[in-house]
Amino acid sequence: MKKYSVLLSDYDGTIMDTRNGIVEGLMQTIRKHGKICSREIIEAAVNTGANIDDVIKISTSLPASVRVGIIDSYRKLYNSGFGLKYSYPYPHTIDFLKKMHSLGSILVVVSNKGQKALDEGIKKSGLHGIISHTFGEGATIHKKPSRLVFDEIKKVITISGGSGIVIGDTVVDEKFARNIGYDFGFASYGYGDRGHFSKEPELIL
Repeated sequence: MKKYSVLLSDYDGTIMDTRNGIVEGLMQTIRKHGKICSREIIEAAVNTGANIDDVIKISTSLPASVRVGIIDSYRKLYNSGFGLKYSYPYPHTIDFLKKMHSLGSILVVVSNKGQKALDEGIKKSGLHGIISHTFGEGATIHKKPSRLVFDEIKKVITISGGSGIVIGDTVVDEKFARNIGYDFGFASYGYGDRGHFSKEPELIL
């Protein structure tokens, strides 16, 4: 196994299977706001790796002024325990991350998920003792796949050269890896579509 000094991991569809919680939560919340949206449409939007605002935008075409209220309601529902109830760790990935940590890799989670839900999910995964930092939505000004996200991370964590890898399940994660010059590890069991990657992943989980 290749040794990496830094490993940046996605969360949804990579460390945890959260799809049912996200989709069910969005369907309930969108319905309460007077809009009907099918599971298939929401799942397709989630599969792109988009943040929650973009998922709602793709799924409903509602204006930003309305989406703000939906996001607030959704997060209240998700953070009430609803999200964790439907979230389950991927055992193979948990073992892989623990192995990388034992080899000396700095483990960092970079996600579009809300920070509170992200941190609670990491605790449920059993990785909270070995993850160096978590960066959820709002923790950085920029968002994946921008390389500026990595610049912000480096202001918090000392990263002194060496090889690195981004682990994720969507094209957003693959683009992020390429933008910062890291290898890409594809979480093939996740939500994304391998057919849209710019080149073959260096690692497949």
